[in-house]
Amino acid sequence: MNQTLSQEQKKEIRRSILNSEFNLESTVRRLMNEGFSEALAQQLVVAEVQAFKKWIVEKAIRDKKEKETKGIALLVVMLCALFGGVFGVHSLMGVIAMTGIAGIAGFFGFRSKPLAGVLSAMILAFIFPYTYTWYLSGRTTYINIELLIPMFIALAPAAIVYYLLAFTVYANTDEDDNY
Repeated sequence: MNQTLSQEQKKEIRRSILNSEFNLESTVRRLMNEGFSEALAQQLVVAEVQAFKKWIVEKAIRDKKEKETKGIALLVVMLCALFGGVFGVHSLMGVIAMTGIAGIAGFFGFRSKPLAGVLSAMILAFIFPYTYTWYLSGRTTYINIELLIPMFIALAPAAIVYYLLAFTVYANTDEDDNY
């Protein structure tokens, strides 16, 4: 007689919960047909449902923390990018320092895809001071909203690099399949 659920049985229970098709009685009956006693089958199913609920709550908490961390990291990256352009820091050491800080923020903000986060943050922080200077060179007046144009110009290659790496290097690392 079986004493534990196999990985496939656990996945089937979790899949039925996610699809709103879970029925305790039918699941217990199915396990009884596979060689479990009724009491053991019910105990194993209830334990698996509780474990899955706990996993869902923990995942929601992890996702919320990750979202907050991403927001803070994006703010730091944007501030690093703006620092060089807005405050006129064009020295190589200043640009390298801001690029390094942005890279560190990208690493901590995008821990699930660290290489993509670091490279895209560094690209944004490195390119923005130059796009800012290029866009405003030779101009004496500008509307404040126009300052978003060089930001979007710098953001484009950073976003392209992030998504290329996210969909190639990290293509098969989706943890949602590991419930």
